[in-house]
Amino acid sequence: MDKKKNVKGKKVTSKKKVTKKNERKNDKKLLYLSIVVICLGIILLFILNFNRKWERNGNIISKGKESYEIGDYYEYDETNGDKSLYQDDVKWKVLGVDEKGHLLIISSSSVSNLSLGSTDNFIDAQNAYLNGINEMNKIASKYGNGKGAINARSVTVFDIVNSLDLKLDDLLVSNESYGYFWDKDGDLYFKNNNGEEGKSKINHNGVFTYFDNKSNKWMMSHSSDYQNNDEINSITVLNDSLVAFNSLVYSEELNEHVSIVDKDSKKYNMLFVDEKNVINSYWTADRFIRATSSYAAFGFNAVKSDDLNYNFALYSNGEPRFSTEGIRVVVEIK
Repeated sequence: MDKKKNVKGKKVTSKKKVTKKNERKNDKKLLYLSIVVICLGIILLFILNFNRKWERNGNIISKGKESYEIGDYYEYDETNGDKSLYQDDVKWKVLGVDEKGHLLIISSSSVSNLSLGSTDNFIDAQNAYLNGINEMNKIASKYGNGKGAINARSVTVFDIVNSLDLKLDDLLVSNESYGYFWDKDGDLYFKNNNGEEGKSKINHNGVFTYFDNKSNKWMMSHSSDYQNNDEINSITVLNDSLVAFNSLVYSEELNEHVSIVDKDSKKYNMLFVDEKNVINSYWTADRFIRATSSYAAFGFNAVKSDDLNYNFALYSNGEPRFSTEGIRVVVEIK
């Protein structure tokens, strides 16, 4: 009898030890699981925060707790520690948000001047039209080395229009298209999409110079190569190649000129009032084509005072133009 009791006692003791051991294992599993859950939560929060995009609501630009009004100053060090290649007084302002959800900031004044075209050289004027946008962006590109920056480029028409929250279609100078042709005497005539036609008022001396967007090349038409009424080229003025506006437009309802933008707003001052209190004049990285009953002309958009305007590099009669404007830099920040 005593032996059986001892055996039973040993069995009971063994079960208790196993139970406690299993409990310790379960506690460790719970601890490890908790640690894993916490780590995954931290990683998830990091990913969500890292992938969060900038958003625009009216004039407010925000990402998480960070928020700005368009036209506010933005702390950005473009030098990344090396100030030898930069101006000391470049300041930056919030311009908007791009389609990728990245923040756009703009230099509060021009960082440099750029001359395009020529006073007397036909070939230099052609090359200016071909390479002008690349030259603008090259000057601007060195400002894209700061923290969070993806790239830096010259400001464009669309940056300005989007920042002001204007409709592009309302700002077109013209939506006409023109075709030009020679008559039997070598004189230049025009036809447009409104059914108008007639003789050009500007003498082209038998040579019509134009830029072909499809081939991205300059072309020349000689009157001797065409029969009467053979069309040279139809220059179509597209929304993305001809944009300009005056900040003051005439209102028939009010019988006076009114501003299309609020001149007291931060964004107006950011774009049309130079930080250095000099005449506000700078290029935008957009080609500009103007076709008329007398000529076609090729150049670039430019902001002048409180207008979005343009400068020509070359006219279809071979006459070159020369212009100097500033460079405003736009930096894209993630």
